[in-house]
Amino acid sequence: MSRFTQWINRFGGGSGDAGTGLDPILDRPLLHLTDTDLWTVRDAVGGAVIFGGPGSGKSSGPGRHIALSMLESQMGGVVLAAKPGEARKWLDYATETGRLDDVVVFSPEYPELRINPLDQELRRVGRGAGYTANVTSLFEILLEITEGGRKDGDGEKFWHRATIELMTHATNVLHAAGETVSLVNIHELIQSVPRRSEAVDEFHEDIWRDHSYCWQCMARAVGQDFQDVVPERQQDLEMAASYLCEEFPRLAERTRGSIIATMKGMALPFLQSPLREVFGSETTLRLEDIFDHRTILICDWPLKTFASVGRIANGLMKYLFQVAAERRSVGRNTVPAFLFVDEAQLFITSRDAEFMATARESRICTTFITQNISNLYSAVRAPNAKHVVDSLLANFNTKCFAANSDALTNRWAADLIAQSWQLMAGSSTTTGQQASTGATLNQQLAYRILPGEFLTLQTGGPPEFLVESIVAQGGRVFHHTDAPYGRIVFPQEPERSPR
Repeated sequence: MSRFTQWINRFGGGSGDAGTGLDPILDRPLLHLTDTDLWTVRDAVGGAVIFGGPGSGKSSGPGRHIALSMLESQMGGVVLAAKPGEARKWLDYATETGRLDDVVVFSPEYPELRINPLDQELRRVGRGAGYTANVTSLFEILLEITEGGRKDGDGEKFWHRATIELMTHATNVLHAAGETVSLVNIHELIQSVPRRSEAVDEFHEDIWRDHSYCWQCMARAVGQDFQDVVPERQQDLEMAASYLCEEFPRLAERTRGSIIATMKGMALPFLQSPLREVFGSETTLRLEDIFDHRTILICDWPLKTFASVGRIANGLMKYLFQVAAERRSVGRNTVPAFLFVDEAQLFITSRDAEFMATARESRICTTFITQNISNLYSAVRAPNAKHVVDSLLANFNTKCFAANSDALTNRWAADLIAQSWQLMAGSSTTTGQQASTGATLNQQLAYRILPGEFLTLQTGGPPEFLVESIVAQGGRVFHHTDAPYGRIVFPQEPERSPR
């Protein structure tokens, strides 16, 4: 019997207790931080971020224990892979917890698993379905992911907005024509718009119409039976046709070329294998299975192997999971799901803070692991990077600090845990004919944890295989410290001691 099962039995089998007011789902314990301090599902949906320098044991210590607790609690979830061994590690976790049959590995080696986020967004059912504006949001996140987290500067905003406008109109035409909406088809349609100038007017030429994918789609869309189509959708198509065949072709050649170049920069990775096949055709991978069937989806596109392609694939799947999580209906008995991201600085986007602000209501247990705050500031690559990162971290209610030599992170952690009034002993000596010595006690504000103490935490490995962390959590007072932080020791598994 696992420790998790023992704790469940200890707390009434997780069925809830009307006398104590325990929630049957949220108040289930996940981890025993100390003999008297539990970390529950309620704590987990508040988010956890783990900091620790290389070799600190952050992944094989607190990271491993959180991962196993999610699996033992029968949650489904998404795992992003930054390192080649991440998928293998999670397969071992699944075997250890009896969840191997629930694992789905999403990688280029399994071509039968595909997801076309653009087409799926337009064809899904339910409230808010079928709107091109939602696809536009996807375009924006794709721009951010493909550019490595960089946000628009003032000089780039015009080109990105113009690119989004062009792609949105192309999407409306494709959708109205019944074509698959993908970056491949959007690119082909835009490449075949007519050239219009004082000297050239391809729109009325038969040779252009015979060979233009843009014309073929518009003709097919106009030929559809619009009796059951709302007038707004007809207006969208008319606006798209006017822009693609009149307004855009008449832009200055340099302006038009810059817009197309920006579009190609975003779309290029998806126009080539393997992203073209995996994200640009039909959809066979249902993210809803993560919630409905508690599927454990491992995105095995490690950056150390696939480089930028891996970052794009992982980043896109993280975003799609976040959107799916926010759209699902959540009730009292809804089982939470998890998002687990080691080397989180490699996959961060501007939307993460927004997601984390409501992840509790969506019942998503998010765990981010990274070395230090400086990594996050660097990853955002924006003039206001500090504000973006600080906003994100503020939405993680549990913060775990393993051994670290980064002064900024250690000072940030010490400031987070804050200061308290402490008695400081002092002494005084007077000299002269009547020499005397005295002792004094004064109350002074001082750090509860000095920044330098994070350098001295145990990092695991032989002979003890113990990882020491300082855990801070809002709304909690740890029993052994009588403060909002605790010194927690996480046992490593000796075979898996590398961290």
